[in-house]
Amino acid sequence: MTPANCNGQSLSLSQNWKSLLKSSPRVALTFLGTLILPWGADMPKCILGAAPQRPHYLSPIAKAGTSKIAELTPENLQGSINFGNVAVGGVGTQTVTLTNYGKHNWTITQVSVTGAPFSVAGISPPVTIQPGQSLSFTVDFSPTSTGIFTGSMTLTMSSSSQHTISLTGTGVTGASFYLTLTPTSLSFGPTAIGATASLSFLATNTGTGSVTISSDRVAGAGFTLSGPSLPLTLNPNQSRSFAADFSPSTYGTFTGTASLSSNATGSPSSESLSGTAHVVSLSWDGSTGATSYNVYREQSGGLYAIIGSSVAPTTTYQDWTVTPAQTYSYYVTAVSSSGESGPSNYQTVQVPSP
Repeated sequence: MTPANCNGQSLSLSQNWKSLLKSSPRVALTFLGTLILPWGADMPKCILGAAPQRPHYLSPIAKAGTSKIAELTPENLQGSINFGNVAVGGVGTQTVTLTNYGKHNWTITQVSVTGAPFSVAGISPPVTIQPGQSLSFTVDFSPTSTGIFTGSMTLTMSSSSQHTISLTGTGVTGASFYLTLTPTSLSFGPTAIGATASLSFLATNTGTGSVTISSDRVAGAGFTLSGPSLPLTLNPNQSRSFAADFSPSTYGTFTGTASLSSNATGSPSSESLSGTAHVVSLSWDGSTGATSYNVYREQSGGLYAIIGSSVAPTTTYQDWTVTPAQTYSYYVTAVSSSGESGPSNYQTVQVPSP
């Protein structure tokens, strides 16, 4: 086989790599923790007859909501999971997700774990991951004594290849259980009636033992809370994001509280919520023969445009789309069978600050 030249270096493409380039499935491994996925030292640096480049199916990819992800073939799957400090008698849990980004099935025939404090749950080989599909399972660390523990998890493929992920954790006594929310308060500021504003906060395990968030709750009109599925276990120094939304349906100043219940000291952990919304209420004297009224508001550039109408005999209108600390100018016209009247007197309104 004729060697390929890569920046002056001659590399021959073996039949083994040729087969791999044609048929190997692409697999990504993701888990909530520290993951190291190095490129194999023996990866070819170019493809025969092509310009020097990394094989396209091994290039890194990004995916929202994961702490580390890379696109890999099974032949290059490596990694490590560190559970950190876990209290003796407690359980630290990590979630592992395998996603097949290739065009061929990937079959796991066996998952084995070494090291007494470590175990795997949620996977029953043989199991096949089809292209575009994912499989998630958990790895637990349950120390029964203090000290540093090491182990490994080995995935055996249908091709009989094996891929090992190292496991590390530390058993501690006198563990502390703390859940810290940052920031401690969320201020949504002015929000238009009917609109939705979103802000997020982090829940972080700042203790030395595993903290399990069992439930969440939000109090206060206009506020909602969303986040990861519960119950959720956070190992020391792990964080997860929660989102709070503010959707006012009327005007005023609003306050609320988002809370997370867990086994942490001082549970529930609370997040203060606040937001404002305003409305401008207009009223006028009726006009004889009018069938409706048009309400105009000044736009940028000094021009006025219709923002709404009222059917006679109603002579009121509420503008829910105003912003605090802004000034607005209005006028009203009467509509009858004869047409539309001229503008009423102009009214200027200063919307209060939050």
